[in-house]
Amino acid sequence: MTEKEEIEMTPDIYLLKGPMPELKKMTKAQLEQECIMWRNIWDWVPTGVKYYVARTGQLVAITMRNYKRYMGQLLSTHWDIKEIELGVTDVEYDVQSGQRYYERKTIRVGMGGIIDFQIIYDRKSEQEMLEDQEDSENARIDDADTQENTE
Repeated sequence: MTEKEEIEMTPDIYLLKGPMPELKKMTKAQLEQECIMWRNIWDWVPTGVKYYVARTGQLVAITMRNYKRYMGQLLSTHWDIKEIELGVTDVEYDVQSGQRYYERKTIRVGMGGIIDFQIIYDRKSEQEMLEDQEDSENARIDDADTQENTE
């Protein structure tokens, strides 16, 4: 690799001008340099921004000031955290056709319009919860029966 190519591979150059090099083609020293750069950038990000950026891709629910609730995947945050983008499926009623439509869409929500922000780690229907409770109760009974039979 020539000195000119080495200069072009520095993270600060390709971060601003792209494209990023393929990881498999980078040397260990180049990978370390890039890792140091990303850690420095992450250190500069305000804590409030890190909170949302770290949850990108997670299922979340937000409640608007008009009490309409949206649930969807956290797609993006905007660095001043003025707004967030949320991927949702929403039911809309079309007056002309008299039908309900399910719309998968991206909504942009201003932070000032949100009164609640929830990070959803797990979601189950009521039926799933009842089945899980029944399964754990059956397992507990089976364990008690097994212990009783071995004693």
